[in-house]
Amino acid sequence: MDFSYYLSSYRFRFLPITVDDLEKAAFGDKAFAIVRPEQLRKFNFQLTLSEEYGVSYQNAFLLIGHFLIKILIDDSILPNVVEKIFAEIISTFPTNKDRKLFGKTLIVASVNAINKINQKLIIGSNVQEKIDLLCKFIQTWSNNTIIF
Repeated sequence: MDFSYYLSSYRFRFLPITVDDLEKAAFGDKAFAIVRPEQLRKFNFQLTLSEEYGVSYQNAFLLIGHFLIKILIDDSILPNVVEKIFAEIISTFPTNKDRKLFGKTLIVASVNAINKINQKLIIGSNVQEKIDLLCKFIQTWSNNTIIF
């Protein structure tokens, strides 16, 4: 993580990012998870997911969306943790759109994908609680919101 952050700070090209990388950053890769959503900042999304870096908005959105879906349907992840990760994502994602609108779009896209998954899998009961918490969070979001 630190090396990737170092390289991205020097605008090193083509640093790959996967959903698993995002998960390891937020939860660590040890037997016991240490929740640290602020570690996502080390990916320097403003650069590494930007169009100037060569990543289309759609691909960047899909990566973040898949990560959000994964943590939403994982019952071992508490709702307040999902909220903190969501706050990190919407505050650091490279977009010219209003961040509140971006957050709403991300939630809607994730819910649509989860509804499709739900037809094939049995999803845990606290998914709706997490989604409701994110909706409440984005309603109160402003560009001056302090990150946790």
